[in-house]
Amino acid sequence: MFEAIKSVCGGSIYGPDSKCMNRFSVYSVDICNDLTEHGVLPRKTGSEKTSDHMRGSRHFWRGVIDGDGSLTKGSGGRLKLSLSGSFSLLEQFVEFLRQSGIDCNQKPSRGNGNVYDITILGDRAVRVAEILYSDCRMRMRRKYDIYMSWVAMRDGGVKC
Repeated sequence: MFEAIKSVCGGSIYGPDSKCMNRFSVYSVDICNDLTEHGVLPRKTGSEKTSDHMRGSRHFWRGVIDGDGSLTKGSGGRLKLSLSGSFSLLEQFVEFLRQSGIDCNQKPSRGNGNVYDITILGDRAVRVAEILYSDCRMRMRRKYDIYMSWVAMRDGGVKC
């Protein structure tokens, strides 16, 4: 993903570091101003929310899941999609799911400090992942591969 962004914006890629994480740096006033308009600010943890312009974008929410979410198998082998963030951001995510036809009445639960969590299980997790990851080119490969394995399980008749 970094290579695709670098080809458009320039910048530098560093890593992986001791935590097997990469870092990408871009120094652009225009990009910083655009990010600020969409609620991406320094020291935002616990208060982040998306702009009205982005709240209905599956591409935006895929990026949020790629950054602060996970696709795993939970207890008993059930598929599990989870996301951590501010209460406001997670409420916006639930609203996006409802607008996308996913029956979701969950409320974010308190995690650590200002961070909240939401977890979606089973077939509903597959449907959410399908909305976010189907027919997309920009994605985190690891999470996309997990999504594809979920689809294969579902299509093979395995109960999710």
